[in-house]
Amino acid sequence: MGKINGYIELNGKIQRIDSIEDLKRIVNELGETFTDLTEKEFKVLTEKSLSDVYKDDCGCSYSENQLFEGVKSSNQYKVKEGTIAIHRSAFYYDYRYRETRRIWKEQIENISLPQSLIAIGKKAFRYNAFTNIELPDSVQYIGDEAFMDCDNFECERLSLPMELRFIGTQAFRNCSKIKAVVFNDRIKTIHSMAFQNCTSLEWVYIPNTVEEIGSGIFDGCVNLKHIFIPIGSREQFEGFFPFDKDKLTEIEKTKLK
Repeated sequence: MGKINGYIELNGKIQRIDSIEDLKRIVNELGETFTDLTEKEFKVLTEKSLSDVYKDDCGCSYSENQLFEGVKSSNQYKVKEGTIAIHRSAFYYDYRYRETRRIWKEQIENISLPQSLIAIGKKAFRYNAFTNIELPDSVQYIGDEAFMDCDNFECERLSLPMELRFIGTQAFRNCSKIKAVVFNDRIKTIHSMAFQNCTSLEWVYIPNTVEEIGSGIFDGCVNLKHIFIPIGSREQFEGFFPFDKDKLTEIEKTKLK
């Protein structure tokens, strides 16, 4: 991040500005969202060390407008309005400690996410028990393994957020009850194995705005029949899917079933 030395007056209060990150924080506090963060900046946002961490009455830890650590004693939770980022492993449920009674977080069965949310960090919800989750259209970044192994997540059609730009490695791996996925027009990067072993997945739609697709994003999706793409984009997608050319089907998005 670039360095800045200065001050700004906001609502009668003088605030010191030391970096571009400080400017972005102030804009977010005003209810606006930056749309030009790079993938690296999103990762930093969800993994950086936080100061002035406080707990709410459910035991959830926040620092300003970022959720640092999820609940430890409840199976349902509503993330605070105004939250822009859910940090790495915030709701990660490590099942390996179940037998030794060392479970350090409870599984989440019901969770509500705010429209202010722009980033979900690595392993944020891994191994959790929710059957449904509404991803706000404001989300621009989903980190590696964010929803991996959420095998109770049952979804006829997962319409990913309208603003989603980056989806990480193995983000939805082993989500075995997702049947269809629709990527929206702002998607730029889909990393490797993002939907690996989603065994119920039958079709997906990917727009031609995508710039990078990693390897094996649908490996193990044994029921995948169609990779729907925009009309006129077959050549582009044959480069992305050299081993799945037979599944590429050009279609108008409005005609998706």
